[in-house]
Amino acid sequence: MRYKVTESRWLYRRIEIELEDSDLELVYSSLSVGSELIMVNRNVCEMVSDGAWYIPHFEINVEGKHVEVEARVWPWLSVRSLLVTVDSEPVYREGLKPYKVSKFTEGLNAGLFYFIIISAFVALATTVDLITNAFS
Repeated sequence: MRYKVTESRWLYRRIEIELEDSDLELVYSSLSVGSELIMVNRNVCEMVSDGAWYIPHFEINVEGKHVEVEARVWPWLSVRSLLVTVDSEPVYREGLKPYKVSKFTEGLNAGLFYFIIISAFVALATTVDLITNAFS
């Protein structure tokens, strides 16, 4: 099996996979936090929009093939790792080695992300309020 990455952006990958009996064009795309899309051969196979952190594991069946996509995202919103397997054979690997984590751990990661963002906004608002009061 051979592959070719035809397009690569922060949270977007288009990969052409050449199999023995067919070709697949796989797209991993994340439009925003908690909104992800997996397309194979220009057909939407999986679309998730739950508002939490990124979903790490997708399993889809296409043309008699079992395709798994494991994606990890850095807190600064870029792909940390991406692993694509077809019928349990690794086809494409990028970044750090993907790891299996529980849904509980993923939930903690999401909660930590939102806590940091909210804390940053509170700190910014407090700083602006202090500066405004200092010059009033």
